[in-house]
Formats: sequence, structure tokens, C-alpha cells
Amino acid sequence: MRWGWIALVAGGIGGLALAAQPWWEIVADAQGLALGGDVPASSAAGAVTLTGNSATAGLAAALATVCLVGTVFSLTLRRVGRRVLAGLLVLFGAGMAVLGGAHPRPGDNTIVEELRKSTLASSWTADATIWPWLYAVAGVLVTVGAVVVFAFAGHAARGERSPARFERTEDVLPDDADTDRLWQALNQGQDPTDGPGLPPDSPDTR
Repeated sequence: MRWGWIALVAGGIGGLALAAQPWWEIVADAQGLALGGDVPASSAAGAVTLTGNSATAGLAAALATVCLVGTVFSLTLRRVGRRVLAGLLVLFGAGMAVLGGAHPRPGDNTIVEELRKSTLASSWTADATIWPWLYAVAGVLVTVGAVVVFAFAGHAARGERSPARFERTEDVLPDDADTDRLWQALNQGQDPTDGPGLPPDSPDTR
């Protein structure tokens, strides 16, 4: 199950880092007339980038954060709790993979707001980068790690309970030596409650 934890942590941290990378390159055209129209790259007047957080309104970072926090929290749980949380992490990891693979195009308002920082162009072209695909890989890593933790949570919990079970059994076992002394004292006509019994090999002094 150790590899499951490693995959979860790596996927969560990687997702956070990749959500801050540029997912979209926006190339603006100062002569464009229609908002959102495509123009040839030769007439470009400026270019800006949109990170995964900006393009998804913070959803990319939120999913990765939930996966990372859930991973840390699951370390404090037992079998049932780990399996429930691992099942939820499977869903969040799959959500990361789908979001990165789909990398939805940012809205026009978001693009215009970003373009206004460097140009007054009213048209642009938007091209996706490789970063959202790497974010999707991080989501797959989280999903696989959660499946591994779910599958092996029961085995780990049984291993943790075994030492405690043996210790309890050892505590309640009677002391054979003390039992033998009590029986020998009774055979010799002594009351064991009056004091310690005679040693097994001591003669009767009455």
C-alpha cells in the first residue's frame, strides 16, 4: 500500500503545481473586428497566457488540494474510513483527469480581461498547451493510488490489529505455576486464602 500513498501524494502535489502553469496561449490581433474571431498569426499584435486556475476559475487547484488533504487525512483512519475516503479520492482523481483532458476553453470575458492588460485587440486565437495533459496524468496517478489504497486497506488494518490481539490474550492467560501451587496447597489441607501457598516441593510441617 506504500506505493498507493506515494502515488496519491505525487498526484496531489503535481496537480497543484500544474494548475499554475499556462494552459492556454492567447494571440491577439489589433485589427480584428469580431470578438473571438480567428486571425492569422502574422497579424498578431500581442500574446498572453492563461493558467489552469484562471481558465477553470480555480477548479483545477481545488481538485488537487482536496486530493492532497484527503490523502493526509486518510493516514489517521482505520479500514472502513480509509476505504470510504479512498473511494472519494478515486472520484476526485478522475475529475482531475477529465478536466485536464478536456481543458475547456476559457470564456470570452476571461480572455478579454487578460488581453486588456497588454493590448486593446478585439479578436484572438487560443491554443492549448501541453500542461493540461500533464495535469490529466496527475489525476490518473491520484486515481490509481486511491484504488491501491482501497484494495489493501483491509490487509493493513488486520496487520495492525494482530499484535494488540496477541497482547490481550497473553494478559488473560492464567499463570500455570501459581495454579499448581494452589492445587498443591489444597491437597495438603491448607487454605490458600490465608497466605501464600507452600512451594511445590516443600514438606507438610503441620
